[in-house]
Amino acid sequence: MRVAVIGAGAMGSIVSYLLSAEHEVVLFENRRDRVEEVSNNGVRLQGALDGQAFVAIESKPQPAEPFDFIILAFSAAFTVEGLRPLSPFVHRDTVYVSFQEGSAIEELAKVVGGDRAAACLSEVSAIEADGGEVEVEELKSFLLLGYRTEAALRFEPFISAMTAACPGNTTTSEDLTEAILKRLQSVAPVSALCAITGGVPEEIRAIDEIDSLCLEAAAEFGEVPVAPWDDAVWKRIKPSMLRDIEAGMKTEIDYLGGWIVSRAAAAGKRVPVSSALVSMVKEIESGRMEPGRQALNELRRRIEEEKRMSLY
Repeated sequence: MRVAVIGAGAMGSIVSYLLSAEHEVVLFENRRDRVEEVSNNGVRLQGALDGQAFVAIESKPQPAEPFDFIILAFSAAFTVEGLRPLSPFVHRDTVYVSFQEGSAIEELAKVVGGDRAAACLSEVSAIEADGGEVEVEELKSFLLLGYRTEAALRFEPFISAMTAACPGNTTTSEDLTEAILKRLQSVAPVSALCAITGGVPEEIRAIDEIDSLCLEAAAEFGEVPVAPWDDAVWKRIKPSMLRDIEAGMKTEIDYLGGWIVSRAAAAGKRVPVSSALVSMVKEIESGRMEPGRQALNELRRRIEEEKRMSLY
């Protein structure tokens, strides 16, 4: 099985490490320092996953055989741009697997077709460390699912590879929408609250009302998760949305809380806390507002405003 992994950051490194023992894996990364680091020292993981693997890494695709699987391990906000360089290196049976956050699989399916698109909803907390290693704070599970049921046979070799690489932590599902919703009920509010306050989950949980806000948002469009803070996985490590805010990059808010808001609207439901969280993150992302605990006052005001609107 020939696999391309786009993005040599935390998730790309984890996927490359898991598959490299049995399959041909090529990492693609446009950061020169990361290409040099992995070329010299391999993919190095520490923490919940601990080990080293040497894989090919390139900044630009070189002439070669087409890829059987293309793994997207970069921000969902750049799906189209990220896939473009590899477009000449696919064949008609190539399957694309999104390891991106949130509902990115829907965007991917629009680009490559639903019968060639699959997703992995990862309950993993990881970040690139200062020394070039990837720190894996926690690895709970990988949930694999195809966008359409007819993609299952094409996807099967990858499911088998992931199950062999991570036995006991890999499962499958046929209900895409339900799986995304269950994941986002925890991820979306925790990630947004971290982006708004500028803190990691362990820090911000102590702030007055944060816990109740998180639970309220998680319960707005489905059954209440047992423990959204734990289900979201991150503890000491910053969620990717907070890292994007700090780097001045576009966030994945549209694929997290934005997806929940749009699904609720389509169902005729209002989700005031989720709506306020989305609008706040968008303003911080645009630079019109600064993250920090002081932003919670504005968040509370917007939630109350959204709730009043829902009465009419």
